[in-house]
Amino acid sequence: MIKIDTILEKQLSVAGTGPVEAVVMLEPGDGALVPTPEKTKELADNIVGRACREVKANPDDVDYNVFEQMGSFAISAPVTVLRHILSQPEVAGALANQQERGFSIKPVRGKSAAR
Repeated sequence: MIKIDTILEKQLSVAGTGPVEAVVMLEPGDGALVPTPEKTKELADNIVGRACREVKANPDDVDYNVFEQMGSFAISAPVTVLRHILSQPEVAGALANQQERGFSIKPVRGKSAAR
Protein backbone atom coordinates (compact mmCIF):
# COMPACT_ATOMS: atom_id res chain seq x y z
CA MET A 1 0.00 0.00 0.00
CA ILE A 2 1.38 3.39 -0.94
CA LYS A 3 1.67 6.30 1.43
CA ILE A 4 -0.63 9.21 0.59
CA ASP A 5 -0.39 12.52 2.42
CA THR A 6 -3.57 13.25 4.44
CA ILE A 7 -3.82 16.71 2.86
CA LEU A 8 -3.82 15.11 -0.61
CA GLU A 9 -6.50 12.63 0.49
CA LYS A 10 -8.63 15.55 1.66
CA GLN A 11 -8.09 17.48 -1.59
CA LEU A 12 -9.05 14.42 -3.64
CA SER A 13 -12.26 13.96 -1.67
CA VAL A 14 -13.47 17.55 -2.11
CA ALA A 15 -12.25 18.33 -5.64
CA GLY A 16 -15.20 16.86 -7.53
CA THR A 17 -14.00 16.52 -11.10
CA GLY A 18 -11.59 19.45 -10.96
CA PRO A 19 -7.83 19.19 -11.07
CA VAL A 20 -5.69 18.31 -8.08
CA GLU A 21 -1.95 18.91 -7.80
CA ALA A 22 0.34 16.29 -6.32
CA VAL A 23 3.94 15.18 -6.15
CA VAL A 24 4.23 11.47 -6.92
CA MET A 25 7.22 9.43 -5.74
CA LEU A 26 8.16 6.38 -7.79
CA GLU A 27 9.23 2.93 -6.61
CA PRO A 28 12.95 2.62 -7.29
CA GLY A 29 13.25 -1.15 -7.55
CA ASP A 30 16.63 -2.91 -7.49
CA GLY A 31 17.34 -1.73 -3.92
CA ALA A 32 18.12 1.84 -5.03
CA LEU A 33 16.91 4.96 -3.22
CA VAL A 34 15.35 6.41 -6.38
CA PRO A 35 15.06 5.21 -9.97
CA THR A 36 17.71 6.36 -12.42
CA PRO A 37 16.90 9.63 -14.22
CA GLU A 38 16.13 7.72 -17.42
CA LYS A 39 13.89 5.24 -15.59
CA THR A 40 12.13 8.06 -13.72
CA LYS A 41 11.22 9.80 -17.01
CA GLU A 42 10.12 6.53 -18.61
CA LEU A 43 7.98 5.51 -15.61
CA ALA A 44 6.31 8.92 -15.30
CA ASP A 45 5.49 9.08 -19.02
CA ASN A 46 4.12 5.53 -19.00
CA ILE A 47 2.05 5.97 -15.84
CA VAL A 48 0.50 9.27 -16.96
CA GLY A 49 -0.18 8.03 -20.49
CA ARG A 50 -1.71 4.79 -19.23
CA ALA A 51 -3.91 6.63 -16.71
CA CYS A 52 -5.24 9.01 -19.39
CA ARG A 53 -6.04 6.11 -21.71
CA GLU A 54 -7.67 3.92 -19.08
CA VAL A 55 -9.94 6.62 -17.60
CA LYS A 56 -10.50 8.15 -21.06
CA ALA A 57 -9.19 11.55 -20.00
CA ASN A 58 -8.02 14.22 -22.38
CA PRO A 59 -4.19 14.39 -22.11
CA ASP A 60 -4.47 18.18 -22.59
CA ASP A 61 -6.13 18.32 -19.14
CA VAL A 62 -2.99 16.84 -17.53
CA ASP A 63 0.20 18.77 -16.87
CA TYR A 64 3.23 17.18 -15.27
CA ASN A 65 6.89 17.87 -14.67
CA VAL A 66 9.37 15.06 -14.04
CA PHE A 67 12.06 15.49 -11.39
CA GLU A 68 14.46 13.04 -13.01
CA GLN A 69 17.15 13.23 -10.32
CA MET A 70 14.62 12.79 -7.50
CA GLY A 71 12.59 9.82 -8.76
CA SER A 72 9.34 11.77 -8.71
CA PHE A 73 7.06 14.05 -10.67
CA ALA A 74 4.62 16.89 -10.00
CA ILE A 75 1.25 16.63 -11.67
CA SER A 76 -1.95 18.63 -12.08
CA ALA A 77 -4.73 16.35 -13.27
CA PRO A 78 -8.43 15.57 -12.93
CA VAL A 79 -9.26 13.51 -9.85
CA THR A 80 -10.00 10.38 -11.90
CA VAL A 81 -6.56 10.48 -13.53
CA LEU A 82 -4.75 11.12 -10.26
CA ARG A 83 -6.62 8.36 -8.42
CA HIS A 84 -5.69 5.94 -11.21
CA ILE A 85 -2.04 7.00 -11.01
CA LEU A 86 -2.03 6.45 -7.24
CA SER A 87 -3.27 2.89 -7.74
CA GLN A 88 -0.32 1.92 -9.94
CA PRO A 89 2.34 -0.49 -8.61
CA GLU A 90 5.16 1.80 -9.75
CA VAL A 91 4.02 4.51 -7.31
CA ALA A 92 5.64 4.57 -3.85
CA GLY A 93 3.78 7.55 -2.39
CA ALA A 94 2.27 10.96 -3.01
CA LEU A 95 1.74 14.25 -1.27
CA ALA A 96 -0.27 17.37 -1.97
CA ASN A 97 1.59 19.93 -4.06
CA GLN A 98 -0.51 22.70 -2.50
CA GLN A 99 -0.11 22.47 1.27
CA GLU A 100 -2.48 24.11 3.71
CA ARG A 101 -1.70 27.68 4.69
CA GLY A 102 -0.54 28.51 8.17
CA PHE A 103 2.15 25.86 8.35
CA SER A 104 4.94 27.08 10.56
CA ILE A 105 7.77 25.61 12.54
CA LYS A 106 7.49 26.37 16.22
CA PRO A 107 10.66 27.50 17.97
CA VAL A 108 12.48 24.96 20.09
CA ARG A 109 13.45 27.55 22.69
CA GLY A 110 11.56 30.65 23.71
CA LYS A 111 14.47 33.00 22.97
CA SER A 112 15.02 35.22 19.99
CA ALA A 113 18.02 34.49 17.81
CA ALA A 114 20.96 36.74 18.58
CA ARG A 115 22.55 38.62 15.71
